[in-house]
Amino acid sequence: MEKTVQKRGLAHLWFRSLLKQRADKWFHNYHQASGSQLVLAS
Repeated sequence: MEKTVQKRGLAHLWFRSLLKQRADKWFHNYHQASGSQLVLAS
């Protein structure tokens, strides 16, 4: 049982990091395309 939970947790982390990578890539491309300072509200 515990192993299944651990696997699910790892998959969740991997998925989140993958989404973050794609978002970072998209923002980077958008930033380069716009050619202007991209200000993100945090």
